[in-house]
Order: sequence, then structure tokens, then C-alpha cells
Amino acid sequence: MVLLIVDRLIKQGAVTQPIKTIGQSFFSFGFSLNSQGIFSLPLSNWWLVIFNLLIIVGLLVGLLKIWPLDRTWLTAGLLFLLVGGLSNFYDRLFWAGVVDYWHWFNFFSFNLADVYLIIGLSCLLRGIKQPYGS
Repeated sequence: MVLLIVDRLIKQGAVTQPIKTIGQSFFSFGFSLNSQGIFSLPLSNWWLVIFNLLIIVGLLVGLLKIWPLDRTWLTAGLLFLLVGGLSNFYDRLFWAGVVDYWHWFNFFSFNLADVYLIIGLSCLLRGIKQPYGS
């Protein structure tokens, strides 16, 4: 829950602040709205909302199935994916796109929820290799 709150607070700050650049366009912080899907897929926002909702439900089902088991990496991965997915899902519902606020080289924009998604995927991949009970 804390992870979700941190991302939401940073997004709120990004929406209300002008873009601030650090270095010569190397890194900047500020609001931008990503209305496209992952890898810039040109899908309508409502298809992305439905797709995100299905993924979140799938993550919850997966989490409930492994919860009683001692699968630390899988549990952590599913939780990070769930938090990142929920935050970006909220954006899609209320902003019609995902609020990004970190910009690298004026080329790549992302937010903390995206970092959670990458951490979650990494944990899942590690958990798949993890022997049961460790």
C-alpha cells in the first residue's frame, strides 16, 4: 500500500509542477500523458482499461493461489505487478492515459509504477527458478 501511495503522490506533484530539466536534456521531471499502450501500441484507452483490468484480476487470482505457499519471490513479484498495474489503471480511468513524470534524453518517459512492474517481472522470473520451500 505504501508503494502505491508513493507513486500516486509523485504523480500528483508532477501534474501540478512545470517540467524541470537536469543537465542538457539528459533528465527531466514533469507531467506527460501517455495515452498509448505498452510499446506505443495504438489502442483506444477503453481497450487498454479492459486489458489492464483483466491483468489485475489475473494477478489477484495468481496471488491467492500461491499465498499459503512459501514462494517469496513469486509473492513479491505478483505484489509489485499488482501495485504498478493498479496505479497505471487508475491513471487510465481518470486521465485517459498514464501519467509519466521521469524523462530521459527527451526520448523515454516512465513513472514509479513502471519501475514496480519491472521489479515484479524480475521477481517472478527469479521465483520461477526458485525451488519450492526456499
